[in-house]
Amino acid sequence: RLVATPKAQAALKLKIDPVPHQVEGFEPPSETLRALWPAGEDEARRRLDAFADQQISDYKDERDFPAKPGTSQLSAYLAAGVVSPRQCLHAALQTNQGEFESGDIGAITWINELLWREFYKHILVGYPRVSRH
Repeated sequence: RLVATPKAQAALKLKIDPVPHQVEGFEPPSETLRALWPAGEDEARRRLDAFADQQISDYKDERDFPAKPGTSQLSAYLAAGVVSPRQCLHAALQTNQGEFESGDIGAITWINELLWREFYKHILVGYPRVSRH
């Protein structure tokens, strides 16, 4: 692999709050939803690895067709911080021999969309009214 996988961060000596099983005022997710979106970093990494190894090449052509499994299915994991954009970028670069702008068009397209996603997240922090247009 051309790009090394980031090393795990050293554990911090912080007191942590327990993770609740249910949040007051919200219904717990159904079993069907839990089956579609299993929680945890292991599942997020499994999906990322599977996407990078098996589907990223078809991303550009199949991402806009809901009947096809053409997306990475990582949005929920990215939004919750279970997997990082950096981990996604490293996986895509490894698949694309370290290239950002040449090589596999599916990987290039996914990298570009990942970068735009992060760019606009940062824009929204400073300019929340952008979301109204």
